[in-house]
Amino acid sequence: MQPIKYLLGELLFLSNSSPVWWREEFYRIKDHILKTHADLEGHHLQHIFKECYGCNGSGKVMKEVRMLGEWIRMPVGRCPKCHGSRKYDEFWTVLASYRLGKRQFHRPVRKYYSQATVPHMEFRELIEGYISHQHPKYYLGNEAALWLALFFDRKAFFRRFGNSGCSSRKFTPMVILGTWIFDIKMFGKRVVFKIHDVRNNMKEFRQDLCKHEFQKDDYPSAWDHCEHCDIERIYATDGRDEVPF
Repeated sequence: MQPIKYLLGELLFLSNSSPVWWREEFYRIKDHILKTHADLEGHHLQHIFKECYGCNGSGKVMKEVRMLGEWIRMPVGRCPKCHGSRKYDEFWTVLASYRLGKRQFHRPVRKYYSQATVPHMEFRELIEGYISHQHPKYYLGNEAALWLALFFDRKAFFRRFGNSGCSSRKFTPMVILGTWIFDIKMFGKRVVFKIHDVRNNMKEFRQDLCKHEFQKDDYPSAWDHCEHCDIERIYATDGRDEVPF
C-alpha cells in the first residue's frame, strides 16, 4: 500500500464522516481525489425510500372515532398527499465504489426514479437507505477537509479558511489557526459596531439638547430636517404637533 494513498484515504475518511458547511466545494475535491488517486472496484446500487410525512407511511388518513364510549383511531380513507402509496419520495442511485488506502468510498453516478429504468448491470452490493458515518472527535473532520482543500483546491481553501470558528483545542492546528483568524475578524467588526453605536448615541444626545429650528416656508412637511441636529420634524415632536397643510 502506497503511503500517499493511505494518508489520502484517512484524511478523506475523516472529512467525509463529518462534512464541512462548504459541502459543494468539498464534494468537488472528493470527486477529484477519487478519480485521480483511488482504485475503482465496481458499482453499488442504493435504494432510498422516504415515508410520507402526512400519514407516517401508512398510506391512510387516521381519524378518531367514538365507539362504545371510547375514542379509537381508525383509517377513513387514502392519504391525500401520497394517494395511498406510503411514500414521499423513492429513487435508486448507482454508486461507483472506490478503494483508497484501506478505506472504501462511494461517488454517485446517476439517480433513477423508477426501478424499471435502472440499468441491468452487475452490482456488487445493494444498499438500503443512507450510509451512516460516525462523527470524529475534536473537529478532526474539519481539520482533514482544510488540509485536502489546501493541497487540491487553493481557491476554496483561502475562501473558507478563517471564516468560521470552532472550540477545538486538540490535534487540529489548522482549525485552531482558522479560529484565531475568525476571532480577529469578529473583534474588528465588533469594534466597528461599537463605534457606530457610540456615534448614534452621541447624535441622539445632541438632538435631545437641540432647540430645533426647521425651515420656514408655506408648505411645511413632517419630514423637514432641523438645521442644527438634522432630526426630522415628526421625530422631534413625537407626533404631538400636527403639520398644517
